[in-house]
Amino acid sequence: MARKEDERKKFNTVKKVLDPKISGLGKGTTISYWSGIKKFFDVNEINNPDEYIVDLRRLERNERIDKSDEYEDNIKKFAISIKGIPSKTQNQYLASVKKFFAVNRIDFPSQVWNKIKIMNNIQKVRSLTLDKIPDQADLKAILSHGGLKEKALFMVNATSGTRIGEITSLTFDNLKFEENMLIIREDTAKGNYQRTTFITDEAKEVLQQWIIERKTYLKRKYIKSKYVREKLGKKGYTFKQDKPKKSTSKIDKQRTWKVYKDGKEVKIDDIIGLDDRVFPYTTTNARTMWNRMIEKAGHPYNEKDENQQFSRPRYKYHIHTLKKFWKTQLTSVAKEHKEFDHIHSMGAHESELGRIYSPTQVDDLKRTYFKYCDILNIFSDRYEMEKIIKPKMKEQDIAIASLVRENKDMEKQIKNLQRQYDRTIRVVQNQIMPEFHKMQDRINYIENQGDEHGGKAKIMEEQERGWIEKFPTQESQKKEIERLQALEKIYDERWKKTKK
Repeated sequence: MARKEDERKKFNTVKKVLDPKISGLGKGTTISYWSGIKKFFDVNEINNPDEYIVDLRRLERNERIDKSDEYEDNIKKFAISIKGIPSKTQNQYLASVKKFFAVNRIDFPSQVWNKIKIMNNIQKVRSLTLDKIPDQADLKAILSHGGLKEKALFMVNATSGTRIGEITSLTFDNLKFEENMLIIREDTAKGNYQRTTFITDEAKEVLQQWIIERKTYLKRKYIKSKYVREKLGKKGYTFKQDKPKKSTSKIDKQRTWKVYKDGKEVKIDDIIGLDDRVFPYTTTNARTMWNRMIEKAGHPYNEKDENQQFSRPRYKYHIHTLKKFWKTQLTSVAKEHKEFDHIHSMGAHESELGRIYSPTQVDDLKRTYFKYCDILNIFSDRYEMEKIIKPKMKEQDIAIASLVRENKDMEKQIKNLQRQYDRTIRVVQNQIMPEFHKMQDRINYIENQGDEHGGKAKIMEEQERGWIEKFPTQESQKKEIERLQALEKIYDERWKKTKK
């Protein structure tokens, strides 16, 4: 039996939030907002939102203040009722209520919301789920436990940067095979803005195989499809279920449904032709398929986040990590600022998506995507090789880093030796060489007198006379000899170091 729809959703004050055509919000966002607004209505026993909301601008000053205080009290009462649940959920609920009042032209100062957050001890939080972003090897291990339909669905999802709801809503009209292009319609895209993205050649090949098998799949499953029944019902088709025999199996019971148009039974081929989705599953079906593969893959892929704030544990490799895989891989290799902008545009992460891309802009996106898309391949041999190559490259990086450090140490030693060498040269140039030149000049002068005039004897006399004048005693002569020997030893040591 179908669940009865909440009548309060039909009031104009609520439609301003929940109707995407009015609010500009995506379907997922409006569903999230309604959960908070509904809870606010329940806590404050509001059955008629249109009567509850009053245009404060038309009230007298005192009435306006009283009504505003009443709304604030209702918000505080609601805040008390949700106190204790995870901070992120509280933030979501409060944002829903804030949006409800804002679209109906009732705004509260930021102090009101800040006081509530302080009162409820709402912290700045990250997502409660501890994600693990898969790499190519992880996805290969997980997808190896799925059939063709799973591989096609999740490879398209992982290589296009889309959310699973966007992929399960993808129709053939929005699939451009020749260009590997997906057009995400505004009614299914985040933020209600149409965008363009792409898939790899590897994913395209698997997708083509799936499309061949898709018709056979639909013949088996069409009668279970709520999507098909709703779509046919809007077009005037009727359904009839024959009474099954007692021995009929569960599968046979599912096939007792028949579809009629104007009193005539419709053929199965005509029925499945009305389902134009590339992947004829619901988002819930897709999540179930993913979780089934995760369980088959075993540890560590079926590891769960045991956060006590969850009603039930969640997988760390959950389905949304496929989109994170896409973004992480592409941003790790992009180099230019505009390439990052293109990646954010394809993944609906940019701040301004309020336009449909022109052909030139789509070409820019395509150029960036196919420049780096090889890194998104999952079953390519290239990544099998990388599993072997990467550890060796890491070893080489460590060796290179060690050599760089050694080279820096050697550079320091060379600089120290150079400084010592420079000092030695300065001593030689400033102290020793002048004395040497003086003596050499004296020797040359005497030698020029010729041996016939007793030149050599004069040299010896001059040397002896100078030595005796400078060092008249034996003790002073001994000290000078020792000094000269020590100085000679120092110069010899410095020279040997310089040569090394």
